[in-house]
Amino acid sequence: MRKFIRTETVVATINIKNAAGTLVDPGTSILVTITDSAGTDVVDGAAMTKTSTGIYYYNYTPGAATVLGYYIIKYATIDGG
Repeated sequence: MRKFIRTETVVATINIKNAAGTLVDPGTSILVTITDSAGTDVVDGAAMTKTSTGIYYYNYTPGAATVLGYYIIKYATIDGG
């Protein structure tokens, strides 16, 4: 598990593949939620940025007074296909 310091940008990335292992875009946007160690969502359903087909990222820069501890990053999408 990687460690970060306060005010250091954390880049959350996800690669989306179909059953054959090919990178694909979902039918809708990719959303990210980041939860701090106190259980508070510090990012709640933010849209991610597309780099190329099937590859998305979100930059999160915690503030100087951000809660220390483990954070959970969750990704969500709905694909009608």
